[in-house]
Amino acid sequence: MSAGLPAVDPAYAAEVLASLPPRLAKKMDAQDPTEWIVSEGTPVTVTVGKATVTINGPTDAACDCLLAPKCLHLAAVLAACPVADAEPPTDADAATDTGSTHEAATPTSRAGANTGPDRPRAGTSSHDDATDDVAVSRLPGEALEAVELAEQTLDTLITEGLAAITTPDRARVLRTVALARVHGLHRLGAAFATLHSRLSTPTTEGAVVALAECAVVVWGLAYAHNSGTITDDHLGTARRRYSPIGTLRLQGLACEPVVTDSGYSGVVTHLADDTGRVWTLNSIVPGDLAAIRGAYRGSTGLPEVTAPHRELARSGLLVTRATGSADGRLGKGSGVRASVRTSAGELANDIPGWWCGEAEITGLQAGPDALRLRLRTADGLKFAEFAAAVWQLDPDAVRLLGGCAGTTVEVRLRGGRLLAIRSSAWGDPAKRTDPDGDWWFPGLDRISRDALGTTYAGPPTIWPAPAGLDPVTVVTRWRDRVARQGRRTVTGAGLTGLTRDRAWLETVASPARARLLAGLAEAGARGERRFDGSFEADPTALRPAWTALAASLRSD
Repeated sequence: MSAGLPAVDPAYAAEVLASLPPRLAKKMDAQDPTEWIVSEGTPVTVTVGKATVTINGPTDAACDCLLAPKCLHLAAVLAACPVADAEPPTDADAATDTGSTHEAATPTSRAGANTGPDRPRAGTSSHDDATDDVAVSRLPGEALEAVELAEQTLDTLITEGLAAITTPDRARVLRTVALARVHGLHRLGAAFATLHSRLSTPTTEGAVVALAECAVVVWGLAYAHNSGTITDDHLGTARRRYSPIGTLRLQGLACEPVVTDSGYSGVVTHLADDTGRVWTLNSIVPGDLAAIRGAYRGSTGLPEVTAPHRELARSGLLVTRATGSADGRLGKGSGVRASVRTSAGELANDIPGWWCGEAEITGLQAGPDALRLRLRTADGLKFAEFAAAVWQLDPDAVRLLGGCAGTTVEVRLRGGRLLAIRSSAWGDPAKRTDPDGDWWFPGLDRISRDALGTTYAGPPTIWPAPAGLDPVTVVTRWRDRVARQGRRTVTGAGLTGLTRDRAWLETVASPARARLLAGLAEAGARGERRFDGSFEADPTALRPAWTALAASLRSD
């Protein structure tokens, strides 16, 4: 996405893309949003070469060229714009992790890793309604249209590959977002909105992961419909529901910078209660990286609390009449009463999803995507990743921390990501007034050579990535290959490599994963001969096999 572009209505953008003449649609991929000039204020004007596109609102845009409105300039700009929310966004609805949008895009129904999903079609039933003795829950006919459109869109994207995405494909993704919202399929709409936001770079890992999320969400909806087990989890909600909790005594864990594909940025403060459950306070607003440090030093929005995020993350809160959502977000309603805890207690011993403790820095470890901090701990070696926002806000911090080899530090990791770090050897002890004041939150607190002092030993040792392959790496490689290149990666010459990897998985006692690769091979071979002897592949065969493989890699 080009920075500064406003959000547009998905149905409107889909209509414009669908009306683009084929000769112009072929030129869409040649458009480079980084070369556009985007104005500030309202309306937003976008200079594309010698043409100017004016965006007056989510459903109102025009180009001043002679071919408008069926012109390449207007279509390219709308395709690059983020998708507008169904309702005006609030900070509680924006994403809390880098590289994703709404958490509603994360499906809770997983496909089985061993056998994979059969391919339930949205309009069919897996059992006889007449013999049911209990009430079942199914999607209404109108909502099935959105699921079927999503299935058809995924069939095309997975069979052809993201590298071959066309303008009609982008239009179908946007139509799926619009139709899902109309019929209350919020989880489905959010998943496809995330996919749309990442199609500006369709072959990146982010786009592949978004495609996998869409596939799992669609399969979960179709399966639940066919079995009569549709729940609110399958549908998602347009807005989070906050319920009364009572009184919470919270201790700060960390503050995390956030930047999303959909044009939001800010910070999320993580706090743990006495039982070890983690709650979050979010300040996420439309904006770019420049808004992150302002949010870090700004108010949390809690009534009666003037302390900024940077302070609460190092101390804690006492909250009475608290409200919270099922996923652990604290409400900020007027009835909430909160005050800063000047002295927080000890953290709970076991915080789900977190690792907190002492470690020794031994350098940096090469990873599949970026460098990671290499730590020696009582639990063995750990590799701490850095959020994408950290690389953009303070890229030098990674190498500076890695250069402190031999230094004992205290770290707080969430899902393997480094969110907080401190050492008694850093900084000037005489200047410390708060025993917790020396916590550093990467990306939010600038890390300098002066602050590291004599613990900085020089340029870090970069340990090479571990040699050899592991089963997860092999499966991930095939997920990514098929997503990017489509069916041709599991047929012809590609079938040789697939067969070799399948055999290797069987030799390392990973038969379930071997069956997943076998499913790809079988799906790629499905089809029928035409009257002239040529082979016509089944366009619906690959999606269920690839969905099963992608679902096996999910960590939730």
